[in-house]
Amino acid sequence: MIRVDSNRLIILYLLITSLVAGYSFPEGMAYARVVKSSGELCFECHLETKKLLKKDVLHKPVNDGACIECHNPHTSRYGGLLNDSPETLCYRCHDKDDGFSGSVVHRPVEEGGCLICHDPHASNYDVLLVKDKEEVCFSCHKKEDITDKRYVHPEVGGGKCMTCHTSHTSTRHGLLIKDLKNICTTCHDGKGKGFTGAHKGYNVTKSDCQSCHSPHSSDRKGILKASLHKPFAKGNCSACHKSGSTKLLLDGKKLCLDCHKESLKSFMKIYSHLAVGGGNPCANCHNPHASDTDHLLKGKEERVCYSCHGDTARKVAESAHLHPELEKCSGCHSSHGSDEISFLNKGKDTCSTCHETQGTFTHPVGEEVKDPRSKMAMDCVTCHGPMGSPEKFILRYERDKELCVQCHQL
Repeated sequence: MIRVDSNRLIILYLLITSLVAGYSFPEGMAYARVVKSSGELCFECHLETKKLLKKDVLHKPVNDGACIECHNPHTSRYGGLLNDSPETLCYRCHDKDDGFSGSVVHRPVEEGGCLICHDPHASNYDVLLVKDKEEVCFSCHKKEDITDKRYVHPEVGGGKCMTCHTSHTSTRHGLLIKDLKNICTTCHDGKGKGFTGAHKGYNVTKSDCQSCHSPHSSDRKGILKASLHKPFAKGNCSACHKSGSTKLLLDGKKLCLDCHKESLKSFMKIYSHLAVGGGNPCANCHNPHASDTDHLLKGKEERVCYSCHGDTARKVAESAHLHPELEKCSGCHSSHGSDEISFLNKGKDTCSTCHETQGTFTHPVGEEVKDPRSKMAMDCVTCHGPMGSPEKFILRYERDKELCVQCHQL
């Protein structure tokens, strides 16, 4: 039998009948009744936060005194008594599909680091920035690495990064607001005589300006890139182009190999980049005019390779453990051609170039050791993912059991 406390029943009865009768309890009684707005109540203790109300730009919940839109007044599993994780809280109000849906995502946005750039309460800068726009960008992107050259793009020097880049997401590499062929003509329309004269009478308004110019800074006048193709450096445009035209004298591939005959030998392999894709395969990786990287590459080596090898880029992005110096693709792979699978520099011996002790104290590899699944000789990549993996030591499977039972079945 369940015993019921009669006193509690009486209190419950009085409470219910009082509510039905519309009775108002005295303010002094200890019932869950908020006597002030949440903002007023919070600011009685959080005096430093209240001072923020004097700033020029207020976050709407702060301005409305709706602290509980973001904070739990009692308990929370998150710091600052937040209602949700910092990675997801902002998206309760700021629709992720509205301005955040581009395929190229700014890293702070991708990692939920909204507060790296924005203040959650109040600011003296637009859109609640923690600093002015220039300082915010240069908090992560080192200014000296961008503006340390003799000639600086005026927009960069003035800290106007948003003239060319978006702050959250974009469908274009580098978070650009437009395609490369259109972004420069936003300011440089190409109609002036000075513009035409600087380009020796060639109509370059539909060309990729970054094939010659650095977008940020350079030690060369006209912010030309550091390394110049020899004909371009001599101003001999007619070596490749028809006079006064951007059209080439020959098919692109033939034109390149007509001068770079020594490079042809490196392509004559079982696996060759010369046979990849249409058009001029040389221009897939190299810039015909100028570059800020070695060998006139169109960008950083890994970026150039990932432009075609998107599957590898996705694999790397999803991996918790990566191969060291992954950005140096040519450390393991031949750039032009190879007789080895995956364009490896030294075939099965590529790994031992760095891992000299491989095979002397670990799992045996080589022609005498066969993978029972494929009947092929075991090598390093039988167990290791060469680029990256969710597992430590870039193993293909969990190492304590899952990896071994792939071959060693009971």
